[in-house]
Amino acid sequence: VTGLRVATPTGDLELGRAPGSAAGPDLIRLFLGSEGIFGVITEVRVRVHPVPAERVFESWSFPDFAHGVDGLRRVAQHGAGPTVIRLSDEAETAVGLAQVGRIGKAIARGASVVTVYEGDDIDARRARTTALLRAAGGTSSGAGDAEEWAAGRFDGPYLRDSLLDAGVFCETLETATTWTGLATLKAAVETALREGFRDAGARSTVMCHVSHVYPTGASLYFTVLAGIRSDPLPVWTTVKA
Repeated sequence: VTGLRVATPTGDLELGRAPGSAAGPDLIRLFLGSEGIFGVITEVRVRVHPVPAERVFESWSFPDFAHGVDGLRRVAQHGAGPTVIRLSDEAETAVGLAQVGRIGKAIARGASVVTVYEGDDIDARRARTTALLRAAGGTSSGAGDAEEWAAGRFDGPYLRDSLLDAGVFCETLETATTWTGLATLKAAVETALREGFRDAGARSTVMCHVSHVYPTGASLYFTVLAGIRSDPLPVWTTVKA
């Protein structure tokens, strides 16, 4: 989003006329994140890109999450990697493969990485990424899993609704930290979640994936399932805190 017109109680605002600005806070970001609290967005200007000339999918497996993190760090710090790169931990990998009837394969898979390349310079980027992921202990498993992820990635909310209807609590939370702090933070969050639900008398499953990578760190996106017999909101409020 490069520009907005916003209707507010004190008049219209025109935001984002210049190509860029260093004049204080970015009000476009403020209004985009406010969900209508500060005003009603009536016009939007967006930057468009040509449709990619080519799109290539490739999946990778790693012995465990730590090896996968090492691979993603190498790629992020080298630069010019895939358009999309995402690492699922052992639990999320197993659940994902079980959904398509491959639980036996899931048990042996460890952690998994999805890569997607878009553009007209794919071969060079893919070759560099391949070398870096192999050096971190990764094994290419072809395009299949990555293509299935791309095809079904937006089905999650519908599965969540079905779980809620069946009495299974389902929520997500996300944070980010430096590469050196990633393993410690993941373990601490997972322990807090499991112990919190256990104290509430609920069994839980915690899954995690790295959804975004940066040269200095990465994000951790957690999905939580729990069998809460009482009102789930007070339990989740306590556990999340």
